[in-house]
Amino acid sequence: MNRGRIIWAIVRKDVAQMSRDRFFVFITILGLVAYVALFWELPDTVDETIRLGVHGTGIGMLVAQLGDQEGLALTSFETSEALQTAVEEKQDKLAAGIDFPDDFLSAIAAGRQTTVRVFVPAGTP
Repeated sequence: MNRGRIIWAIVRKDVAQMSRDRFFVFITILGLVAYVALFWELPDTVDETIRLGVHGTGIGMLVAQLGDQEGLALTSFETSEALQTAVEEKQDKLAAGIDFPDDFLSAIAAGRQTTVRVFVPAGTP
């Protein structure tokens, strides 16, 4: 007996056993239909750009250099409050906001520890 006949016999046995239980048949068909429906419902393309808002004194050149990166869009804000409001209201589809303190560059250059605030919209996991 060749392997194809053995495999076909096992498949026939499994299908016969499955068809005896209506619930199992229903769940199998429901799963297949749900999978096909989900496949057709998903978008063809996805926007993989991460949009970040930034605020800080003297980081304009850094924002200009990093803003040219593929997949990253940086939006500069004049004040920390404007950044926080934009992130909370999800303006421009911002994923998060980074608020650098005014002395950030000098503190880093001097080797001092500094604090950077990160804003994320409510409901972000």
